[in-house]
Amino acid sequence: MPDSSGTYSGLQNLAKTKVEAEIEKVAENKFMLKITNPENNTVSFFNRISLENSETGERILPTFYDDNYFSIVPGATREIILEAPGNEVNDLQISIEGWNTDRMLIPVN
Repeated sequence: MPDSSGTYSGLQNLAKTKVEAEIEKVAENKFMLKITNPENNTVSFFNRISLENSETGERILPTFYDDNYFSIVPGATREIILEAPGNEVNDLQISIEGWNTDRMLIPVN
């Protein structure tokens, strides 16, 4: 909830955290992203993932996610399916970033 000034001051003080991630190709143009927040971290809040061209950084559209904009509590793992139907799937990366999680890039091989 916001404080008396309308700001989410508790979120402003949320400690930085770093998640761990792996990517696996499960079918043509379909990938499973496994994201883990180690037990000794704080919550990784309001994360967003994007499938991108690794050379240009441009998002691959359309891409469908079975979840996006999510939080991960310490010790938890999330598995997210990404699918980019009709797209060429060369030179890809997945971008993960959140409120208190700096942007990280995972190459898709």
